[in-house]
Amino acid sequence: MRYAGQEGTTLLNGTFEVISLNGTLEQSGEHLHLCVSDPHGTMLGGHMMPGCTVRTTLELVIGSLEELAFSRQPCALSGYDELHISPVK
Repeated sequence: MRYAGQEGTTLLNGTFEVISLNGTLEQSGEHLHLCVSDPHGTMLGGHMMPGCTVRTTLELVIGSLEELAFSRQPCALSGYDELHISPVK
């Protein structure tokens, strides 16, 4: 997981419950935010990074907006590639 404002990632070991997962999945990749709870109810959240595994099951509903194109474009203010939404041509 990559926490807000951090350059590096943090490896979480243990048993966690996925509380929420949201973001975008597009042709060029994904940008997902993950919130998990440990067995004591402590919440952790940040950017989901490659390598996350699910212990048992994850119920996931994905919506498709076929009239819109999602991509990432450089943002001079944040320094990151930020979400850009445009109509499908």
